[in-house]
Amino acid sequence: MPAYLTKDNPGPSLAALVVTFYPPNAKQVVPELLLSPAVERVIGGSKSLKLPSWNSQTCLIDYVPFVNDLLEEKVNLIIQSYIKRKEYVAALLSVLGSSVLEYNTESFKSIAFLFEHQGFALIAKLELSDSFPKDQPVLCLLSVYHTLQGRPCQWLLKDYPYSPRWEVDEKVERLRAYLLTVVSKFKDYSSDKGEFL
Repeated sequence: MPAYLTKDNPGPSLAALVVTFYPPNAKQVVPELLLSPAVERVIGGSKSLKLPSWNSQTCLIDYVPFVNDLLEEKVNLIIQSYIKRKEYVAALLSVLGSSVLEYNTESFKSIAFLFEHQGFALIAKLELSDSFPKDQPVLCLLSVYHTLQGRPCQWLLKDYPYSPRWEVDEKVERLRAYLLTVVSKFKDYSSDKGEFL
């Protein structure tokens, strides 16, 4: 498990499946998964797991292993996402290392770097979700020259070339190539809408 999820651990990692059979004849059955605070912190709470519905054919002895597998799968996805975020940030560091301003060294969920093209500089900030690489990182461009309502002019970009199937080096190269194409548009936007610092 990634260390940032287990530091300040609020206790043991426990999960309990509670199945309530309501009378008459126990026809209404409600399964509920109770998680310790440590497990809730790791997986994002019991609401992040969709327990299968219980029907008349369901048997408790078959249901328990299914819920166990569901929990294991969720934990494995969290670990894999952490590994992929770390690889992506490392690849960005290797390509843009001298211009990196900051990055999260625990969860690898964010990185910001200074990007310059044709004499115009901007800050590009990437936010990576817990579901990376499935979810595309959110890219935010921030002007170092202009403000809008007292804050740096910014563009939030969610629709740029990206595929979770690309290798990490291709993701980085496509991001860099995209930034080269959008710098002049962002320069025009921030010059038109913002106030010069």
